[in-house]
Amino acid sequence: MPTVNFPWLCVALLAVTVASSASAHPIEDDVDVEINRLESKYTGNKTMVLALARLRRSWRDHQEAQCFFEKTAAAGGTVSKPVPPEAGKAHRACVDRTRAEMKSALAKY
Repeated sequence: MPTVNFPWLCVALLAVTVASSASAHPIEDDVDVEINRLESKYTGNKTMVLALARLRRSWRDHQEAQCFFEKTAAAGGTVSKPVPPEAGKAHRACVDRTRAEMKSALAKY
């Protein structure tokens, strides 16, 4: 199979993959619940509502980039189809770890 050499395409494809599997991950649902809880807490505070909206976007972007990097590194620096099992495992571990970290950080507030 050919190797994809367009990082932007790879990131876009990963974003679609992560977004389509979002409901299958209870930790991600917990992250969304935590962000929603904070949005409710700060409903009247425009600065905090905007900060939480930015947080949600930047958290997703960070997770996608971090997990794409870990998956690509585990695959030896290339992205090809089918994804090697070790790359899939690295991606899944990254997704689970970053979600747990974010949930824990948000729960403090």
